[in-house]
Amino acid sequence: MEVKALVEQQGIIKFNREEIEDSLKRIEAKYQCLVFTEDEISLAKEERTKLNNLSKDLATYRKNIVAEVTAPIKTFEEYMKEAEKRAKKVSEYIDLQIKTFEEKEKEVRVSKVKAYINKKIEENEKYREFIDMFVYEDSIYTNKGSYTPIGNVGMKLAEHITNIFKQMDEILDGREAAQKLLDEKRKLVISTCQSISELLKLEIPLDPKNFDYLKEYSLEEITTEITESGNRAKKQQDEKLEEIKKREFEKAQAELEKEEIVEVPEDVKEIIEEPKKEEIKEEKLFYAEFSIDGIPVALAKEMSTWLKTNGVKYTVKSQNIK
Repeated sequence: MEVKALVEQQGIIKFNREEIEDSLKRIEAKYQCLVFTEDEISLAKEERTKLNNLSKDLATYRKNIVAEVTAPIKTFEEYMKEAEKRAKKVSEYIDLQIKTFEEKEKEVRVSKVKAYINKKIEENEKYREFIDMFVYEDSIYTNKGSYTPIGNVGMKLAEHITNIFKQMDEILDGREAAQKLLDEKRKLVISTCQSISELLKLEIPLDPKNFDYLKEYSLEEITTEITESGNRAKKQQDEKLEEIKKREFEKAQAELEKEEIVEVPEDVKEIIEEPKKEEIKEEKLFYAEFSIDGIPVALAKEMSTWLKTNGVKYTVKSQNIK
């Protein structure tokens, strides 16, 4: 169908343009530079009303003439708009059928590509967790051009699917490498804790469980961190041991000092201080200086008691407990 329309006569409007122009110029010349005084305000309002009425009359006349001239155009325009709607409505009805048919075709294509992909996943189950990487709404899965004339998966689509499986392999390889590195770090933590504990002779060995946070560290950083921790533990252990030795020494020293002032038993004192005159014999005295090279504290106490019990005078020049 071809629309044929003919404009028989252009809208030509004849009016007294010169007369209107002259009138407007006289009004402009009269009022543009005119200044009303306070006493002339009433007159100014009257003139303003006249000019407003003139402006309204001109607008009304213009609208009436334009409406009269454009009436045929509006009739034509309204009819053509209605004709457009009717043609569009029929087009939309056909379009709905086409889209319904195309949607069914897309569903058939997607079902075929899903079967193609599922077969590959069944051959290697490690890919199943990545099934969502195939976005079947993408045009490459639904376009007719992605399939062969008989409806099978075409070369371009097959290549696209292969590339996605390669991405899955990269993810799996990365995950495996990360796990291997994590296992290596765990083994390094255990072995380093053991070796550092043995090297520093720690009474309480380093516990690998306390170093779980090191899984984000590099291998070198793990070794450094555990070594520093071992050194800190060694320092604390030495300080604690030194404190224990100090307390033991102070305790032993206090006990020795207490032993030095213990009174000799009365029966022994009588023998030492009040010997029988008839038993007193002149004997040569023995003098000696000697040192004791590390004997148990208990034995030292017994020796001190024996010397005092037997009336042996002695002087302790120095003593030490280690």
